[in-house]
Amino acid sequence: MVALSSRNEVINHMIRQLPPTAAPIRTNDLIFGLWAGTRGSQPRKRFETVLREYFGSAGCYAVESGRTALRVIMEVLKSDSTLGKRTQVILPAYTCPVILTVIRDAGLTPVLCDITLDTMDFDEVRLMELVNSMTLAVIHVHPFGLPRNIDAISTITNSVGACLIEDACQSMGAVIDNRKVGTRGVFGFASFGPGKPLSLGGGGVILVNDPKWIAPFEMVTDQHDGLFSLNQAGMLESAMTWGRVAVLKLIFSPIGWWLATRLGLQRMGDDPRYQGYKLNWLSSSQSGIGHRALDHLERLNTHRHQAGHRLNVELSNVPGIRLFSMPLSGKPIYLRFPFLVENLERREALFKQLWSAGLGVGKVYQKPLDDIFPDLPRGPYPAAYYIAQHLLTIPTHPYVQDWDIKKMVDVIQQY
Repeated sequence: MVALSSRNEVINHMIRQLPPTAAPIRTNDLIFGLWAGTRGSQPRKRFETVLREYFGSAGCYAVESGRTALRVIMEVLKSDSTLGKRTQVILPAYTCPVILTVIRDAGLTPVLCDITLDTMDFDEVRLMELVNSMTLAVIHVHPFGLPRNIDAISTITNSVGACLIEDACQSMGAVIDNRKVGTRGVFGFASFGPGKPLSLGGGGVILVNDPKWIAPFEMVTDQHDGLFSLNQAGMLESAMTWGRVAVLKLIFSPIGWWLATRLGLQRMGDDPRYQGYKLNWLSSSQSGIGHRALDHLERLNTHRHQAGHRLNVELSNVPGIRLFSMPLSGKPIYLRFPFLVENLERREALFKQLWSAGLGVGKVYQKPLDDIFPDLPRGPYPAAYYIAQHLLTIPTHPYVQDWDIKKMVDVIQQY
């Protein structure tokens, strides 16, 4: 027992690094995806059927990425004559910067709105000041697997005839008011990218929640007569996407991530060269994997939820640590567990300690969007700035064991 314990300690400290997020893919699902890659568009259509049942949406469409999903939604809204010549899209001042890039790619104008320190929801007072007759859409983000209140945001959006879009990229499977996030807005979208709740190495889904938008959506994306056509990947491209899933399956494991961090591969996602997107449908191989993997998404999310709940309890009374509140009707999946460290020097010391212990600590979106895009009107966005500077996240995924959580809590309490 002593020898075994010593050997485990060596593995845990020398060649084990928890990734910030992970969604393990079963080998059998990977093998099924290889076969599906030879079946044309059929696997995608079957995957869309089970996604529609999972979400309870009127329509689900699987595409090349979450960015592709948002771009298609923007084009559908732009094409609708009843919305007039609206050009503005409101989004949080603190969120993934590629959302803003996609809005601009669609020829629309992004408008930033501050959020709140307690919830990361829109600041409702500020949102009411921003919506007007030029508002085409409001993008409501559910960050880090946390379902955010939507009723007030929906009311404000509807008051000017704009469309509410839910960003569920980090929260697929989270629930609020007994409905999955992404299904309350006119449209929703989710991502299957690396580290997302259901990870297929890339991909996304468009959720059409109002049946009246099914026909406009299909008209815009029609292969022959639409504004633009979405391409179906051929067998070679599908095989390449399958290979990406297989590689990421290895990388997003504790030993694989340990190696990836030594090679600097964990920074690839921040490189603008890897933030582009294509107007393609989801590949057949990824669709086949996703069809099978969707069956165990709830199991993965249950593990994340339990780990996040334990962290929430353990850290609730730690001085200098600020946690985000949760709606009473919400069930989070905690893709990552986010918290704020009030003292910036303490935050840096804590980050270094958690990192050196191999505990998957992360800094996410370290600048608000007006700092990343200096041509945008400057704030003030006080809450967005504070969160960008003070946020840390720790992992909750199925590779996280009880003793990992205990170690995270011990390290945070020491600081």
